[in-house]
Amino acid sequence: ATVPSFFGNSTDYFKLLDQNENTLLIGARNAVYNITIDQLVELHGQRISWPSSDAHRELCTLKGKHDQDCQNYIRVYARVNANRIMICGTNSFKPLCRYYNVLPGNGSVVYDNNELEAQGRCPYNPQHNSTYVYTDGQLYSATVADFSGADALIYREPQRTEQFDSKQLNQPAFVSAIEYNGYVMFFYREVAMEYMNCGKAIYSRVSRVCKNDKGGPYPFQDKWTSFLKARLNCSIPGEYPFYFDELQATTNAISGTYGGMRNKIIYGIMTTPENAIGGSAVCAFSVEDIMEAFEGPFKAQRDIHSNWLQVPPSSVPEPRPGKCVDDSRTLPKALVNFVKTNNLMDNSVPSLHSRPVFTRVSLYYRLSAIAVDPQVKALDGNRYDVIFVGTNDGKVIKFVNILSANSSDDVRTVVISETQAFPPGTKINEMTISKKNAALIVISSGKIISLPLHNCNEHTFKTCRKCLDLQDPYCAWDDANRDCKPIEDVHASGASIDQFYQRLDGERIGEICRKYDHQEPTVHTYEDNDVYTRVDGSGAVEKPDKSFDQRNVLIVHSNHGTVSSVGPEDIDNEISMSSVEGDELANRIINTHQYHHKPGKFRDGVSSRYRVYFATGKNYTVICSWCG
Repeated sequence: ATVPSFFGNSTDYFKLLDQNENTLLIGARNAVYNITIDQLVELHGQRISWPSSDAHRELCTLKGKHDQDCQNYIRVYARVNANRIMICGTNSFKPLCRYYNVLPGNGSVVYDNNELEAQGRCPYNPQHNSTYVYTDGQLYSATVADFSGADALIYREPQRTEQFDSKQLNQPAFVSAIEYNGYVMFFYREVAMEYMNCGKAIYSRVSRVCKNDKGGPYPFQDKWTSFLKARLNCSIPGEYPFYFDELQATTNAISGTYGGMRNKIIYGIMTTPENAIGGSAVCAFSVEDIMEAFEGPFKAQRDIHSNWLQVPPSSVPEPRPGKCVDDSRTLPKALVNFVKTNNLMDNSVPSLHSRPVFTRVSLYYRLSAIAVDPQVKALDGNRYDVIFVGTNDGKVIKFVNILSANSSDDVRTVVISETQAFPPGTKINEMTISKKNAALIVISSGKIISLPLHNCNEHTFKTCRKCLDLQDPYCAWDDANRDCKPIEDVHASGASIDQFYQRLDGERIGEICRKYDHQEPTVHTYEDNDVYTRVDGSGAVEKPDKSFDQRNVLIVHSNHGTVSSVGPEDIDNEISMSSVEGDELANRIINTHQYHHKPGKFRDGVSSRYRVYFATGKNYTVICSWCG
């Protein structure tokens, strides 16, 4: 299938700045692009061009930077009001912000000759991990404030974190920021000071500041008085938990029903360290649990030779440090000093379900981006978050936790599809969803493509078994019209719910579809109840070819887990374990897709020289053959 695409250069460092129902604003090298979502076409006359001056480029080069770094990469966008916007760029390692007026009618923008320095607001380097949020007329940024990138800070003019204080920020890589109920929260990973006596480790963090923080009494007038931080715990439970410690991406806060209760949660991608076995996980964190951690005990170190221990309640001053107050400038100096040196919480933030909702182990890629279509209403009336994750190898994986609506303790993840969206080796940096266009927008450094949220309308899935085997909340089988239909069409049709089927748990599909067996391909049963299913998205079922060269066969035995992705040698050749238990693999088809950006650009789906078979029984055997 051909998909809409927008191409730039790999050194454009595309960054999603804003979106509405119809358009995307993309920050890039020396420009902001206004792109339609439906076709990914740039709107004529809507581009903002802002190159660095010759003097700034020359100064950047003299400081030893490469020519491609000495450009103006737009990283910050804020809508000040309906008729005025602010954008900030790296400006050849001398960050600047500009204000533009939005003309009524056609929506074009005009520079109003108002320019200001952006130190502390915008990164110097376009590849630096920075973030920001604009709320209540103020820009809250998390970036660096110097050319070398050593002075990390969380900043809202004039307040900032302590300069070069490793107890507040220790070599952070900022990921995201959100506004919530009078606070601004920042998500990032950093070198863990509390672990330094045992070695070096990176932990994921969430920190918060009060929006009404005005700084402290002299000499703290330009410092936060409410800055607190806590660890995010994403781990597989057990006597010795396995931790995914490095936060890579998060979603915004999502409101929904989880475990039968209303809640607001944030999904995050966490990975193992770069020099460890490649592991990635998606964990969900309740905003309520985050706020509860900030109400718990503090953790501190008496001196550099001591362990980090819980601060006794008797040593915590009143009013409680980190609380929002009417005028922080009147706080006692002792309390402000306490926050400066004791800003770490003793309790970490637990993940919802006390475990990841998705895990993936691969030698070839890690998860790098996430987008969620929240609370999709399924046929049974329950609502599910459909989650899309991107990898640093160009893949998009779609899955859903089918127990989320009714259970806060158990997890049962169904991997619906895997798509090679970009050529292998291309990192997916960001993803976003357009509900109006039923599209997933996938963004790399120099390319943007649009993928459909579901494949219900594809000819491949126009049979009962194939439709239900998707286990996709977006799709339902119309028994009266013998068609696989998108769930929004089902809800809008007004037809009796009894004529539709949807099996997210994968059960009773054979019973439901038995009457169509004479019209559809059937699964051939062989000795010892082994079922061989070809995994190529075509739905074809065939007996293993006895003619292939046995010398080119890889056989892997597994007692547990689902083999969720096996690719040809030039794409993957990796076997990964998902969160679904192995017993659920029987009779299951995992759908893989290849999309084309331009004719001849990518491979035409799965090669005819590539075959994968699953044998389900007491043990699972995977046979990969890429012989001729």
